[in-house]
Amino acid sequence: MSVIPVPAPRVKTATPPLWPLTSHPSPKLNLVCFPHAGGNADFFAKWPANAVSGVQIHAVEYPGRGRRRDEPAAAEICPLADEIASHILALPAVPLVLFGHSMGSVVAFEVARRLADVESAPPHALVVSNITAPHRLHRRDPLPGTDDGVWEHSYSIGGIPKPIYRSRVLKNMMAPTLRADYEMLNRYRCDPSPQISCPVTVLHSDGDVLTTLDDASAWNESTVGTYSYEGFTAGISTSPNKKPWSPGLYPNLESATQPRNFGQPCPYSARRAPPTARISSNPCIESSPDRR
Repeated sequence: MSVIPVPAPRVKTATPPLWPLTSHPSPKLNLVCFPHAGGNADFFAKWPANAVSGVQIHAVEYPGRGRRRDEPAAAEICPLADEIASHILALPAVPLVLFGHSMGSVVAFEVARRLADVESAPPHALVVSNITAPHRLHRRDPLPGTDDGVWEHSYSIGGIPKPIYRSRVLKNMMAPTLRADYEMLNRYRCDPSPQISCPVTVLHSDGDVLTTLDDASAWNESTVGTYSYEGFTAGISTSPNKKPWSPGLYPNLESATQPRNFGQPCPYSARRAPPTARISSNPCIESSPDRR
């Protein structure tokens, strides 16, 4: 069976991509959180206040921002996922949950693909929010490719508060990073066949003007594992520090830390392909810049 190669040993970087938000000497579960386009690890800074006991929370810091501001921004999602996956391999061998918000959902998905066949680190679950299913992203109109364009676009969809939008200083500081992330999404392609086997939970707000219900629900085509969808009322960039994010995520973590789940394979839905379904060996698919 053709599978994605096991991630290489940890990639050395000036600053690691995983930033620990909690510290447990003997964690029951690792939760790795991936921020949105233009976002950084601080997006999840208040999550530990609501964390389930025993959950070790790590926030991902992409290059080109936050603690890695001196590094060039990533140009492609797949090499970025390679780097993050190699660091996750060094975490304690306990159940692993990946959570992504918006663009972070796609990065988390690619990381899940790379860890699927690693015996010590297969994802226990993938939780995604406010993003079209990976294999449908190429159908969307291209995202803007200039600093002015990405700034206006992000503000128009509710991604930037008005005080920040009006600040030229903040725009000059933040727009280049946001543009680099938009360009990564524009270039990204994904095979339409099921790519992972762990359960997937989709969180989707009615304020997400970029993702239709149909495109959000299409995440069920990305896994041969179980799938669930939870809609809620909020804006596209609602902070995960507030409800209704916690009800959509932490119950899953609570059940994941129960002893009966340790060492158990991911459950499979009766309407899915069997666990022997093939997983693509090509992490990303190159395609024409034309996203229509």
